[in-house]
Amino acid sequence: AAKGLGSEQREAGVPQGEHDLMCKGPVARGVVRFIDNDDPLARGAAQDRIYGGFRPCGGQVRHWPARDRSRPVEQEVGGPDVAAERPVLRELADERGMLLIYDEVQTGVGRTGEWFFAGSAAGGGVVPDVITLAKALGSGVPVGACLVNEAVASHIKENDLGTTFGGGMLAMAAVNATLEAIETDGMLENVKTVESYLRERLKEIPQVLGVRGAGFLLGLEFKEKAAPVHKALLERRIITGTSSDANVLRLLPPLCLGREEVDLFVDALREVV
Repeated sequence: AAKGLGSEQREAGVPQGEHDLMCKGPVARGVVRFIDNDDPLARGAAQDRIYGGFRPCGGQVRHWPARDRSRPVEQEVGGPDVAAERPVLRELADERGMLLIYDEVQTGVGRTGEWFFAGSAAGGGVVPDVITLAKALGSGVPVGACLVNEAVASHIKENDLGTTFGGGMLAMAAVNATLEAIETDGMLENVKTVESYLRERLKEIPQVLGVRGAGFLLGLEFKEKAAPVHKALLERRIITGTSSDANVLRLLPPLCLGREEVDLFVDALREVV
């Protein structure tokens, strides 16, 4: 990565569709990342330059500064619907010999109703070369993982990678327990079923202009700022999240959320909007 003043602005990320999901866009932002210190965008060009296309990818692919991170479903920042660009990114990566990397730290391990956004129907069936995982993988116990395809794996040799705490017994036990619970308790199907029920219930509240996202990674769009709604719900002991899009309220419930909790949330939301 570039070092020195403004180094974050000298990196560029190519997002796929995403969520951006939650806030303003599609479902999954896969990403090809590269650095081009000679391009105006790399020096922090104007926002219209970012959305207009970035050499060497061409105008049909939009870009965001890397500091905005590119994930299949961006939970913090809004973005346009670029779902059609997922296949473009795969083709672009193959054409130019680049790796397509999905940051699924947020979307992986069931949050969208699938084990991974990668390869899912919502993601256009596009399979990246690398998937990064963490957070939900250990149900709160610090752990991370990186999944790679055979082509990438063939270049990794013994002793190429090392970590002081890699493979720790506590972390591995947490991962096993998490995956087992998701599978045996039918949480993936629960996410899909309850998401559908939540979307239907939210139609009862006219102040909610739209619901973006996938699974249990959602953003509710309001005409007015969402911060007062967030505060009022918190006073009722309901935890939601705000967004860099001031009019969006983020929802990231646990995968075991049921209809009863959805009813409680919608009733409370109706009272505070």
